Amino acid sequence: MTANELIEASAGTGKTQALAERLIALLRAGVQPQEIVALTFSRAAAGEIFERFVSLLAARVAGHPEDAALLRAVIDTQHLSQIGTLDSFLMRIVRSFP
Repeated sequence: MTANELIEASAGTGKTQALAERLIALLRAGVQPQEIVALTFSRAAAGEIFERFVSLLAARVAGHPEDAALLRAVIDTQHLSQIGTLDSFLMRIVRSFP
């Protein structure tokens, strides 16, 4: 698994699904949920990415009970999530400097 990955494709090609799979793989590799950065252009797309990520992880808990702890960690740290828009991420960086 590479440290960084860019997913670029046309609408309807499965980018959100691929990204959700990638996020789950990162969690399974030991990356903390708040250390994951996934950016897109719109709030709607960011919400869809997060929802697909959580839904896919929740659906896998039945077959992989160890994923329950990962799901709990994602939900517990949702307020620290860096799955969002490019502009909100950049504003967070700008605000961190006085």
